[in-house]
Amino acid sequence: MEIYTETVSLSQCKPSSKLAAKLKAIRKGILPHLPLDLDPDTRLEKVEIVGPNIVYTQHLHGVAAAELDLQQLVPMLQQIGLQSVCGQQEMKDLSDAGAVIRYHYIDKDRAFLSNVDVPSGICPT
Repeated sequence: MEIYTETVSLSQCKPSSKLAAKLKAIRKGILPHLPLDLDPDTRLEKVEIVGPNIVYTQHLHGVAAAELDLQQLVPMLQQIGLQSVCGQQEMKDLSDAGAVIRYHYIDKDRAFLSNVDVPSGICPT
């Protein structure tokens, strides 16, 4: 079985002071709660700020990459990411302010599964 994944490089540009403050506030609010179980299969393990972007590392601790069909999984993760960003006002505000929200997924063995990037400004107004 061959797995193809593509990773887009996140911008390293310095964010505006307003966006930087929002990113830092979100990270600061989440850090004391990490690791955080999001559901029975997913644990949020790390939150990082990369330039004008925020990266959420999510551990799918019940599955191994070899057990998954990434061609089916990745579109599902993309839809979940989009719903998460557009469905939460704080996340939507980040996106509208110019942040790319990246969900970095790892499997039970901590092997890379996929990155899902939700581009800035994608949510309907």
